[in-house]
Amino acid sequence: MTFIVGGPMLPLAFLLSKIFKTTWKVENNPLDPLGLWLNFAQLFYFPMLVFVLIMKPEYFVLCYVIITGAHFFPYAWYYNTKAFAVMAGVISLGSMAIALTVQPANLYLIPLFMVVALLVLAVWLFLDFKRSKLRYEKHTQS
Repeated sequence: MTFIVGGPMLPLAFLLSKIFKTTWKVENNPLDPLGLWLNFAQLFYFPMLVFVLIMKPEYFVLCYVIITGAHFFPYAWYYNTKAFAVMAGVISLGSMAIALTVQPANLYLIPLFMVVALLVLAVWLFLDFKRSKLRYEKHTQS
C-alpha cells in the first residue's frame, strides 16, 4: 500500500509545479540532468525496502522514511541551500530515534514525524527562496 500511495507523487509534484508556476527544467544549465539522476538514485535502495517488507514489515515505514529523508542531502549542494542538508539529517536520525524509543504499537509516529518534517522543509525552502529572490532583485537593480 505504501508503494501505491507513493506512486502519485511525481504527477502531484508536476501538478503543483504548474499551480505554483515553478520551473522543472532550466535550459542551458549543465547541472540540470544531475537533479534527475539524484532523484533516481534512491530507486537503487528499493531492494532493501522489499527485503525489510518481507523480513520485518513493521520496520518498512522506518526504512522508507530514512531513505526518503537521506535522499534530500545532495540537493543542499544542487540548490545551494542548507535546508535540504539539515532536514535530511533530522528526518533520518529523528525517525530512527522514534523507532528506538516508542513501543511498536506507536510506530505510526514515524510517518507523522515525516509529514511534519516535510512541512518544515517546505516552509524553510519557501522562505529561503524568497530571501534569495530579494537578494537577486537588489543585486540586479544596483
